[in-house]
Amino acid sequence: MIDFIFTPDDEEFLVDVPAIEMEPPCENSPSDQLRRINARVEMINTLDDTVHLGGRLSGLVTSAQWEVMDHDLADSGDRYDGDAADLGRVADELMDEFDEAIAALLLTRLTLDEKWRGYRLARELVRQVLEILGLLPQQTIVVFRPEPLTPDGPMELGSDRDVALARLCAANEEQGFKRWRSGPVWWLPLNASR
Repeated sequence: MIDFIFTPDDEEFLVDVPAIEMEPPCENSPSDQLRRINARVEMINTLDDTVHLGGRLSGLVTSAQWEVMDHDLADSGDRYDGDAADLGRVADELMDEFDEAIAALLLTRLTLDEKWRGYRLARELVRQVLEILGLLPQQTIVVFRPEPLTPDGPMELGSDRDVALARLCAANEEQGFKRWRSGPVWWLPLNASR
């Protein structure tokens, strides 16, 4: 694993997803092709090895081993929540477009504590999640919908949110993510390299 070091406040930190918790499929659909995942994001000080909780991520994942070939990820995602339905629809379109895509990660939430924002960590966190799950980036569709946050949750609609969303989208683009067909959902191209 390549260490991803960043330096807030003149200290060096490693970003780490130590483990992923995977839930069984939805009770009302035991053959569902999606599984909910949750993980902590930790920041490790390289000088004294202290570990700080940096945030959380959650989403839905599917894999070729669960026979996704006849996919309807929009419908499957809708069983979990409305955001996942939209992400699933885009993942379906991308899987139709890219024959090499055999798995999908629908990232429904990535929250970093305010202290850790602005360091372009999303791409590294996605890389670590795929590695832990044993998914190859060149075969896995990764989709998400950026949402600017306050300490209390999503920002209210208005000009402050618009500015924050524009900054967040620029940061995503800088990390190699692309907007899908001018919509609100972003994805990581399969051929993107670190």
